[in-house]
Amino acid sequence: MCSSGGGGRNRGPVVPVKSPEQIAAEAEAARKAAEAEARRKAAEEAARRREEARIAAERERQRQIQLGRTNIDDAFKGFNDSYYANLDKQYEDYARTDIEDQYQKQLRGLVGALSGIDNLQYATRSQGVDDLGIQYRNALGMVDESGDAIADQARSEITSARDNLISTNANTANAAMMQQRAQEAAQNLAGRSRMSRLASLFVDPVQYAASRPGYGGRPAVFGTSNATGSSGGSSRIVG
Repeated sequence: MCSSGGGGRNRGPVVPVKSPEQIAAEAEAARKAAEAEARRKAAEEAARRREEARIAAERERQRQIQLGRTNIDDAFKGFNDSYYANLDKQYEDYARTDIEDQYQKQLRGLVGALSGIDNLQYATRSQGVDDLGIQYRNALGMVDESGDAIADQARSEITSARDNLISTNANTANAAMMQQRAQEAAQNLAGRSRMSRLASLFVDPVQYAASRPGYGGRPAVFGTSNATGSSGGSSRIVG
């Protein structure tokens, strides 16, 4: 017996039909999501480019600092141990010449001043020459120490100038500017005169003679405090 009608046919699940409003809402949500993703990617790209630019700028800054340091080192390379040793020797040669000049002038002045002593006492004159000789040898003995002091002072000044340039270089990162500044500083330091007239190293001959017994007050024949430039008894080497 056959059944009639379609009541026994399997029709499958029923798919709901979206309303136009639902379709529009989903489309808007998809559009916004796509826009958000695009903004995210753009932000990531911008951040990546900024980081690359920062790294490149820092690399260039470090390159400029390194080049600036090289420029400073090149400008100051002449200030080595040999430079300071030569400066020490130059000063010692200069000081010994000056001391010898002062000694010879004082010796002539002393002989003239002691001629004012009654009867030209030989012992008194001999003692005066001996005393002057002691001052002379003491002055020469101070030359090495004074030369070392001159060299040490120069080293300190030059080191300080170089350190200041290195600090400026790290802050400015401008190699060309540092090259110019370093060269100017080095030329100024190298050209600085470190030789000065020594202080008076000997007792004034007239004062010395006046302190001797029997001095008659006769003026010196050779050299006085005006002629020799002495002012009496300072033992300071560096003027």
